[in-house]
Amino acid sequence: RNSASLTAWANLYIAVHVVGAPLKTQEAKLRDLQAFLAWFSSEVGHDQIDGWTPAVSRAFLTAMRGRVSEVTGRVLSATTVNRVLATVRHFGRWLHAQRPLVAGNPLEGVRAVQVDAASWNGLTDRQIMRLRAACEQRVMVCTRADQDPLVEAAVFHVLLPTGLREFELASLDREQYHHRGFHDVKRKGSRVTRKVPVPSEARVWLDRYLAARGGARKGPLFLSRTEARIATQDIRRMCHRLSAQAGAQLPAKE
Repeated sequence: RNSASLTAWANLYIAVHVVGAPLKTQEAKLRDLQAFLAWFSSEVGHDQIDGWTPAVSRAFLTAMRGRVSEVTGRVLSATTVNRVLATVRHFGRWLHAQRPLVAGNPLEGVRAVQVDAASWNGLTDRQIMRLRAACEQRVMVCTRADQDPLVEAAVFHVLLPTGLREFELASLDREQYHHRGFHDVKRKGSRVTRKVPVPSEARVWLDRYLAARGGARKGPLFLSRTEARIATQDIRRMCHRLSAQAGAQLPAKE
C-alpha cells in the first residue's frame, strides 16, 4: 500500500474485488481496467497514482466515446462506455479510500454518457391514453379467478417507457427490481444492461401488482395464471386484450 504505482494498486484491487466473481464478470472488469491503465500510461506519461485527477478521467471518457471496437469495427455504444466507466469509477473510489489522492476522488463530477431512449413504436398520444384507460377499466371489471388485470397493467406500463423486448421482460427476476429500475438485464445478443430505469408511473403499477401478489421476494418478476414464469406469448395475449378493450367502443375504421 506504500506503492505509488497505479498498476500495482489495480492489481491489488483485482485481487480483492474481481477475483472470485463469475468468470464473465472477471473478464469484463479485467478488460475495462486494462484499457484504462494502457490509456493512462500512454496519455498521462507515467504510472503515478497522483496523476489521476477528474480532468484525466474526463479525457478517458472522451477517448472511450470515440474508440472503435476491435470486434464489431464500430464506435463503442453508450452502454459499453458506461460499463467501462462504472468499473473505473469503482476502482477510483476504492483507491481514494485506501490512499487519498492529491486531487481527491478522480471520478468526481464525471458523468456517465446519456443513453438514447428506445425508438418510438408509432403509438399516438390518443392511443396511449386509450390503452391506459383500458388498464384502469380492466382492473375494476375483470374479477374472475382466472383473470389478473393487475399483471396486464403492470406489463403494459413497464413495456411502454423502457423499450424492453418481450423476452427481456419475461426473463426478469423479482430481485432485479430495486432502486427505481431493473438491474443486470439480459438483452438481445447476450448483452447485459447494468440498469434500465423504470419511470414513476410504471413503478406505481408494478409495485401495486407485486403487493397484491405477495409471496417470495425471489423468483420471476411476472407470473402467469399457472404461477409459472410469464412467457412471451402471455405478454402478447395481454397486449391483445388491452387493445381489444381500448377499441371496444370505437368505430370499425379505428
